[in-house]
Amino acid sequence: MSDFVIKQLPYDLSSQAGLALIGKHLARINVNALVDPAFPMRSGASNSAIIKSYLVGPAKFTFQPI
Repeated sequence: MSDFVIKQLPYDLSSQAGLALIGKHLARINVNALVDPAFPMRSGASNSAIIKSYLVGPAKFTFQPI
């Protein structure tokens, strides 16, 4: 998995620019393997999917799918 280089840019980023960093971090720490065994799913969506949607969801606009 590639690493990100974070540096000061001469221009402003959009409010959704950090989503790529969040996605890479969640993939690197393997949220599914950490959360799902500790909190087993009883019905519906898995707990790891709920955590991911909670972290990524606020950056989405109203009618965009998660």
